[in-house]
Amino acid sequence: MTAGKVDAAAPPEDQSDRWRQVHEELRHSETARGQLAARQAAILKALPAHVALLDNQGVILSVNEAWRRFTGAKALQGPDYGIGQNYLELCDRAQGDGSAEAHQAAAGIREVLRGAAKEFALDYSCGSAAEPRWFRLTAAPLEEDGSGGAVVMHVDISERVQLEERLRQSQKMEVLGRLADGVAHDFNNILMVIQGYSSLLLAGENLRPETREALTEIYAAGERAANLTRQLAAFSRKQEMCRQTLEVNAVIGNVAQMLRRLLGEDITLHLDYGTSLPLIQADAGLLEQLLLTLAAHAREAMPKGGQLHLHTARVVIDDEQVRQHRESRPGEFVCLSVRDTGGGSAPEMLPRRFEPCLTTKKPGQGTGLGLATVWGIVQQHEGWVEVASQPGAGTTFNVFIPALPHQTAAAPPPRAPAQPAKGNETILLVEDDATVRGLAVLVLQRCGYRVLEAVSGVEALKVWKRHQPRIELLLTDMVLPDDMTGQELAEKLRADQPGLKVIYSSGYSNDLIDQVFEGKEQIHFLQKPYHPQKLAEAVRQVLDDTCPETR
Repeated sequence: MTAGKVDAAAPPEDQSDRWRQVHEELRHSETARGQLAARQAAILKALPAHVALLDNQGVILSVNEAWRRFTGAKALQGPDYGIGQNYLELCDRAQGDGSAEAHQAAAGIREVLRGAAKEFALDYSCGSAAEPRWFRLTAAPLEEDGSGGAVVMHVDISERVQLEERLRQSQKMEVLGRLADGVAHDFNNILMVIQGYSSLLLAGENLRPETREALTEIYAAGERAANLTRQLAAFSRKQEMCRQTLEVNAVIGNVAQMLRRLLGEDITLHLDYGTSLPLIQADAGLLEQLLLTLAAHAREAMPKGGQLHLHTARVVIDDEQVRQHRESRPGEFVCLSVRDTGGGSAPEMLPRRFEPCLTTKKPGQGTGLGLATVWGIVQQHEGWVEVASQPGAGTTFNVFIPALPHQTAAAPPPRAPAQPAKGNETILLVEDDATVRGLAVLVLQRCGYRVLEAVSGVEALKVWKRHQPRIELLLTDMVLPDDMTGQELAEKLRADQPGLKVIYSSGYSNDLIDQVFEGKEQIHFLQKPYHPQKLAEAVRQVLDDTCPETR
């Protein structure tokens, strides 16, 4: 044996060690692959998305647990939950049933499998019209060219879509609320003139009966128009509120007779008062308006007669109920339920019930503000409304208002004694609307006051320079021409005369005053349209320092 041959031959024990090393590496590799596969399977199982793997022809190779739960009662039935079926063919069959989204899905996934697209996404809806569910379908290739197939996922995005819709609705209502507030401002100026002059004329003693009747009709028409502006303000959630501790049953009792007259003889009103109701903090007038609006809505739903049921109850909302009703929140509430036996509504109409100007009435028969007004009033009281309706089965409105933690009502504050409405002081009146200004001048002059007029802040400053020593009260509109607000004017005048009394007035809502004068005290505000007697009383009380903050 030569030395070279001896050196080239490996010892048997070295070869055995090498084979053992290779075998150990293979075993570890198999274990690692198994662990990786187990991890991947665990990840797929834990994913809330419905995941399926497709081969390059679109055949379903495997699915995760969420896919099995999702498809168990749907088109992909059977023990394998679609495994072995061609997903593209399933989409094509759905397209034949009228689903345009299925056609888009099949076309997009084919592009992914051909390698022509790196990703495909599609949002689609399913479920009933009343409770639709939204999903996002995505597909991505397993290999760059699509030769390795694709992964398809369905993700439930219903909650996100609902939140986006609520945000859009909230923004739309906010914009329309601002528009409604502006319309109410201009309308209030007109109504103030109509109601003010008609009330002054009605105060005359030597009116002929036909003249008094005509003036009474004019004043009543103004009152009806003022109710419409209050509806606009309630819809925009900017109506002035007078909160007090109330018992809901008492509010219903106060308005029950009016409800019966509103419903007419063909509709029977049933009152079911709940016992041991907690008290609420609310505006009684707005709650009465809410009841009348819902009753009017029910009457229109029952043109041939029927029954209207009003029920009150104490309810406690827990976390589970909050998950079922997204508008609700935990706590104790008073529930006011209004149920009619009318024709009901289609499920797809329910999400739009409170949209402004949405009405099924013929032109000229209504504004469509009724239920939007209800929505506004309930929002002002930090509550919410739930609606249930089916065609032919009537409609139920459940209004939830937060309960007070204590069961005893606070005693009403003592009323201040009435003050004389007349005087002889000098008042600076700043109002850009000529008709409103003329009415206010007439009312104040009849009460004995000397009135100096101005149409803007700039003009008011000129009047002030000539008559400052005699002026004791500034009565100004909040919004003035010449880029000067009523507040800015008052600040300039008070810099010269700190003790100057000021009354602000506006056809805009009280919310404007809250924003402008936040944190300040003793702000006196007259909301237009106001009665001449109210103007005279407010002026006298402020001059005598007996009028508390009126914001």
